[in-house]
Amino acid sequence: MHARLPTSRLALSALLASAFVVALGYGIVLPVLPMMVERLAGSTDPAFNARQIGFLTLPLPWGSPRSQA
Repeated sequence: MHARLPTSRLALSALLASAFVVALGYGIVLPVLPMMVERLAGSTDPAFNARQIGFLTLPLPWGSPRSQA
């Protein structure tokens, strides 16, 4: 049997609160990102805009805890 490590409720609450804030930030930014890219890049070409959005969101999976294991 594995012994359970003691987990502080405060530490767990802080972790969950920070995950919620990050998810909320992505939920706010990602829906308006195509319009921002189109306006800032000055391009109406869908392929160009999709490529730029891909470049902006590419680092997201690399920062996840599973990718660093």
